[in-house]
Amino acid sequence: MGTVGIAAGARETLKAILEFIEKENLSEIIVRQTGNIGLDSMEPIVQVIVGDQPKITYAKVTPDVVRRIMKEHVQGGQVVKDNAIEA
Repeated sequence: MGTVGIAAGARETLKAILEFIEKENLSEIIVRQTGNIGLDSMEPIVQVIVGDQPKITYAKVTPDVVRRIMKEHVQGGQVVKDNAIEA
């Protein structure tokens, strides 16, 4: 949630994440806000860690992309490759 991320829509992205969690009544999910991670052109950025699996970083995450990530990755266990950044 650095200034570049906010300008790119990070507040709306965060709001979509929190709304999805509430709507789906999900538990045991931790949402943390961070500052800039140095990938300004890819903002808003969301990182997802599920259990012991490796961290996946997603770029250009809009509210629509949030819904895909939450359904497919967080709930379904499948990485959304369209927005995933290669490590």
